Amino acid sequence: MLILAQIALTSVAAWLFGAVARFARQPRVIGEIVSGIALGPTLFGALVPHAYAAVFAPASLGALRALAEIGVGVFMFTVGMSVDLTLLRNRPYAAVVVSHVSIAAPFLLGVSMAGALFARFAPAGTNAVVFALFLGVAMSITAFPVLARILAERGMTQTPVGTLALTCAAVDDVTAWCVLAVVFAVASAGDGVRAGAVAVAGVAAYAAAAVLIARPLLRRLFVTRDGEDVTASRVGLAVLVALASALATEALGVHARFGAFLAGAVLPRSGEVARRVADRLDAAVTTVLLPIFFAFSGVRANLGAVGGGTAWNAFLL
Repeated sequence: MLILAQIALTSVAAWLFGAVARFARQPRVIGEIVSGIALGPTLFGALVPHAYAAVFAPASLGALRALAEIGVGVFMFTVGMSVDLTLLRNRPYAAVVVSHVSIAAPFLLGVSMAGALFARFAPAGTNAVVFALFLGVAMSITAFPVLARILAERGMTQTPVGTLALTCAAVDDVTAWCVLAVVFAVASAGDGVRAGAVAVAGVAAYAAAAVLIARPLLRRLFVTRDGEDVTASRVGLAVLVALASALATEALGVHARFGAFLAGAVLPRSGEVARRVADRLDAAVTTVLLPIFFAFSGVRANLGAVGGGTAWNAFLL
């Protein structure tokens, strides 16, 4: 019963705040994230603490989190299906160059701030180099689902600039998570170079296998005749492919959302299979599951816990 109450409350709040955001000519996802903050300890928990504790007790959030992660995974799968990678054919290196430049700037800024923030915010026993690297990586990771949601809402996922932006975000996230593997290795007194090389090689091998091996197999499984509709069993199979790909990239140390996105990108386009599968999944994902994910992200945020003036100065910086 509690999970049903959580779903209902987060869905209604996400819809209301999303409508307000749209009225203000902002992306709906901004309102959905704000709805989560309003439902979290920042507002709901501060105004009605007993009701908040009853509805969003930490021990009860596991099921809602799982549902939210499945929702964003399937959404990233549908975004991958809508991306036309042939639009990058004439500029194959653009995504790599743009994404890595977009990593370098925030990474260097994050590392440069580490010296001023180390004494106040680093946990006891933390190495200064590890703290600086972690802060740099934390500033570099893209909010991939938020970007995808905005582009999908604007109808830009099949445009050259939208395709470039999504591809850059995917490359950005893969690189940042590989660097994060290096940071973890350094923090545990391990071989950071080896950890980074293993992560990069693993992701590269998986992406190559997805394109060269999985894509031809999927083309056989999802082949349709002209005018033939995509059956429910094929939609179910497509979701299983997305979840399996997400699990594979999670095991490689890269976020599961990249795996789901990659699965959608390699799904065959012949017979408009990808578009039909995406159409079948779109309503349930974008109206129920995805708003729960963004609202859940806000529920876990407690702005009241930021602390005093020093903490807020660091937050603004």
